[in-house]
Amino acid sequence: MSSPGLALAGYVDRFVAERLQVLGETEITYLASLPTADRERILSRFFDFPLPVHKNTMAASNAAACAADQGKFWEMHDELFRNQPEWNGEATDNPKKIFLGYVKALGLNSDTWEKCFDAQTHQSRIMANQAEGTRRRVQSTPTFVIGTRMIPGGMSYDAFKAYVDSATKEAAVPAKTDTAAAKGKTK
Repeated sequence: MSSPGLALAGYVDRFVAERLQVLGETEITYLASLPTADRERILSRFFDFPLPVHKNTMAASNAAACAADQGKFWEMHDELFRNQPEWNGEATDNPKKIFLGYVKALGLNSDTWEKCFDAQTHQSRIMANQAEGTRRRVQSTPTFVIGTRMIPGGMSYDAFKAYVDSATKEAAVPAKTDTAAAKGKTK
């Protein structure tokens, strides 16, 4: 498990503050609203958190993960978000046929994507992310983990940037140690 995963699991002392973690399902508008350069600079890991109350979100997470195998996670993410009324639980019981339209529009290899989707290749990771979010008491999406803080709900870009800047500054401050204890001396 990487350092961002360790931070999510509660080992915040090993977390690199300039990295950002996001727990969410495909409806995170903030990621789409970030300038591309900033999104790429600060966003290191997207954690799936398909909410059980939304019927087809597990399938949507699977669809995006299979697109990621072909280098198109964010493009699929954006299609899924933009077109939720087409595939949500009220619209269809079979979102795969709708997702295949997005696959073709994005220029993905549909045979490769379909094999991944049908085999649920990424299901165990998606479910592990969901379980970790539940363990951490995430109750809504989006939820951001920035530095050592878990921030539920949306925020403006300026507020988001302030959290990232604050976490980066905190990480730059060396931890205070007792110099005598650090040298192995006792009182």
